Amino acid sequence: MQKIVTKISLLALSLMYFSCIPIGTWEEEIDMGYPNTVTFSNEGGEQIVAGSTFANAEILGTSDPRHRDRGYQDADSTIYSEFDWLRVEHKENSPCSLKITAQPNTTGKTRKLYIRTYSAYDYQEITVKQSK
Repeated sequence: MQKIVTKISLLALSLMYFSCIPIGTWEEEIDMGYPNTVTFSNEGGEQIVAGSTFANAEILGTSDPRHRDRGYQDADSTIYSEFDWLRVEHKENSPCSLKITAQPNTTGKTRKLYIRTYSAYDYQEITVKQSK
């Protein structure tokens, strides 16, 4: 009886161990056709960037996806995300282009945020820099 309990315990421990090993990553960074870097002068402004893949977008405060602002949707089907001094938006029916708007930089310091465009488990990160 003890041998059966031991075998069952070893089997259970093995199954628990192997269930924690990722077979593949949940998210994979790929080239979705968007530029890797967008730069603004200290005056701010807006830029439209195009990609080759349908994507939603969110702004990250750091390159860590836990520091982000999720998107919202207006009544006119504009999907947008705002974080600190940056706004990114796109229309629901034209998702391969993003309108990025930066507020004027009055801090006297260079600023940087990240936009993560994503489609299912694939994403591309865009670094947005603004001069001082």
